[in-house]
Amino acid sequence: MTRHRLATPATPGILTILAGITLALAATVAPPAAAQRDAFGVVPGPEVASITEEPVVRVRVGRYLRSVEFAGPAPITLRSATNPSIQPVRIATPAIVTHGPDGFVFRDANGRSGTWKLASARVEPTPAGPVTIGDKSLPGFVVLHPNAAGDNRLDVVNHAGLEAYLPGVLTRELFPKWPLETYRAQAIAARSYALWECYRHASRHYDLESTTASQAYSGLTDNPTALAGAEQTRGVVLVYEGRVVPAFYSSTIGRHAQDMSVIFADRTPVIRPLQGGPRGDWDQVSKHYKWGPIEYDIARVTQSVQRWAERNDHPAAQMDTLARFRSIMRRDWPIAVGYELIDRNGSAFRFTPIEFRHAMFGAGDPTLKSSDIRATVRGRQLVVMEGYGYGHGVGMSQYGAWAMAEAGHSHPSILMTYYPGAELIRAYH
Repeated sequence: MTRHRLATPATPGILTILAGITLALAATVAPPAAAQRDAFGVVPGPEVASITEEPVVRVRVGRYLRSVEFAGPAPITLRSATNPSIQPVRIATPAIVTHGPDGFVFRDANGRSGTWKLASARVEPTPAGPVTIGDKSLPGFVVLHPNAAGDNRLDVVNHAGLEAYLPGVLTRELFPKWPLETYRAQAIAARSYALWECYRHASRHYDLESTTASQAYSGLTDNPTALAGAEQTRGVVLVYEGRVVPAFYSSTIGRHAQDMSVIFADRTPVIRPLQGGPRGDWDQVSKHYKWGPIEYDIARVTQSVQRWAERNDHPAAQMDTLARFRSIMRRDWPIAVGYELIDRNGSAFRFTPIEFRHAMFGAGDPTLKSSDIRATVRGRQLVVMEGYGYGHGVGMSQYGAWAMAEAGHSHPSILMTYYPGAELIRAYH
């Protein structure tokens, strides 16, 4: 298949999402070989040459649910996700599906009920409309997976073509009135990021979360700018040395783009497009560019850190009351590469920037917007004197992309600013 390197925006087209189309279960991106993971589980982006057509992405839209309610008015089709010889059943909505000792149990709008002993259940749309869960209508189909722990809770995973998935990401990740060039840039970054996630998670039953743990996702959308942004960049990805770039992005990067070797060293190899450094003054339009001061109660900080440490097998599970806070600096980098928390017994516990931010999430409201902070202990308070940015700070800044688009920059210009050294290639049509 011929691939085209792109220097100008793709030709505009029309996107029609057919939610009733049944998609193939298997994605077209090859799973990563075990030899490509190092001892820390680091996985590069997939080779762009391995992507021969639009893949299917598997997005977890419900996690550990005791029941799943499918909204009306369109009926749904319920079948085995693994055995096509089992005859499907059509169910009137609204309908509720649960899982018990005897298998999947459904109750539909007509009072009909049934039990199926299935490994996993596939819920498909009908010509009358898409699969709808709560207020979220979904492209493609849904697979219900019982929790491996055996407590009868369900994971709900939406299987959809990547191009049908992307408008729902753009709708959630960007503001409605932002320029089309911002949406085009976001579409390419989100497409590249999703391909990497599919590649590294091929062995589990989902690739992405529907939250900011991966990319926020609304399902089907009628947002015209989101639809256009995805369609007009169809198949275009960020590539570096023949591999798709794991295109991380966040709201606002602050003073400098963060270096992935500091933030995501356990996820992807160090590559030039994800190295940190100055990216101009574009992010100063964001209200999140500089913030603070914020005060946190020492007792709540200590408790939050201990709980996080217990869940993540970190030595700080044994930390006593926080007494001192120290930033760990590197000579060649202006932003802290880690933080050290010293308790009243003199024991010191080290955290990477993102570990510290996650450990602080339970310490009060507002939580830390980013890990680029200057802080100290004063009396019974941990005081963050100032902070910069919102999010992890690696890769593209969404506010910066908006400011660049407002100033007349094209989406290739935006992407080359935030992913220096990458190139744009159309992987599939």
